[in-house]
Amino acid sequence: MSVLDTAVNVQDQVLEAIKAGQDAVLSAVTTLVEKTAPIADKLPTPPFADQLPNGVDVLDKAFGFAEKLLASQKEFATKLVGAYAPAKAMAKPKVATKAA
Repeated sequence: MSVLDTAVNVQDQVLEAIKAGQDAVLSAVTTLVEKTAPIADKLPTPPFADQLPNGVDVLDKAFGFAEKLLASQKEFATKLVGAYAPAKAMAKPKVATKAA
């Protein structure tokens, strides 16, 4: 197995662990909301509640920006590696010498 294959394998394991954690949090929050619904329904609505943005809209905007930022960073990193490649190809390899 190559180093790159090992890195991808570790990344997959990290993503699986994150997903398991997310599922646990979602389950806990769902249970909490279900158990507190009778109390929450009795609370008054804040006077500014109609001015708050929809949570899904906020997430869409935030993740839309994050996607654009990540794409921009990938493009920059790809160009940076491409700019470095010709210099590396022109450089003469150094021969290791033994220290006395």
